[in-house]
Amino acid sequence: MVPLIKALKERGKVDAISTSSFKSHEIFEGYEDSLFDNILDMEGGVSWLKYSARFKKTYDVVYLDYFAATRKNLTLARMLGKQVRTNHIPDGYPNLLKRRVIHSPPIEDVHEGIQYLSLLDEKPTKLKLTSEHFALKPILSTRSFEGDYITIQPGSGNNIAPWKCWPFENWQKIIEWISLEYPSLHMVVLGDGSETEMVSAIEHIENVEILIGQTEIQELPGIISGAKLHIGQDSSMLHIAGTTSTRSVTIWGGSDPDFYGWTKIDPKNHFTIQQKLDCHPCSRWLNPNTSKVDFPRMCPDFMCLHEIKVSDVQQAIMEVIH
Repeated sequence: MVPLIKALKERGKVDAISTSSFKSHEIFEGYEDSLFDNILDMEGGVSWLKYSARFKKTYDVVYLDYFAATRKNLTLARMLGKQVRTNHIPDGYPNLLKRRVIHSPPIEDVHEGIQYLSLLDEKPTKLKLTSEHFALKPILSTRSFEGDYITIQPGSGNNIAPWKCWPFENWQKIIEWISLEYPSLHMVVLGDGSETEMVSAIEHIENVEILIGQTEIQELPGIISGAKLHIGQDSSMLHIAGTTSTRSVTIWGGSDPDFYGWTKIDPKNHFTIQQKLDCHPCSRWLNPNTSKVDFPRMCPDFMCLHEIKVSDVQQAIMEVIH
């Protein structure tokens, strides 16, 4: 939603209302840019009640993205704002509560960034997104790394989204190959606490610094911005790379890189590897392909990922590095 937030910021004051248990709003603490004037953390029931009373009808407009537009959050948004704008209203949401809720239907075949800009402008489809729409200035990392380095994230989706995760044994081969092929490049391997089981398989490899489970989310923009290249999957770290103009090579499974990714926004700096099977994309909030399974997690083979070869990824890395 960064393009929408930046557009709103040009018009006046912008506060963030965070209801995520993942504390995802903390990532903005890693940037110098002050996108938000205030951040209201409403994860718990007590804070929900406190803020809804304190900020009742404070805001002219409350914007909700697709995933935030739950029944609870829509009701909260109606309490806090004079008007609510969203591209999703849950089935069965009472008609009485839809008053003051402006629904902007999703637009086919456009990037998610434009989907959210449509909440502000009903006809944003003529807009061509560029890296400048997402650009943010990171706070430089206080960590020191040896010479030039690249960042690698072998996991994704808190390690519970198998339709996003290329087999780890392939990641091990890639890391070993980079160590031999590019001995002057230092590798910084990133991940959260759910991915620590990967450590023992790669800790013996030369030129590798493993920070899996050892960083705070607000550190990531500074670390990734200093890298020559980010290698990973469909994850928040890819989007951090996009906001900091860090080149990337990413592997995609069931998700749609044309909808979520960066290749169409900045094709010179972002390279996507994927296998577009007949069932692709099964993971997308707008009209997912359900020809094989109703939900990505139900896939019996994750063939879209298993058909991506180590040599495919090696070739992409060589093209970007050279």
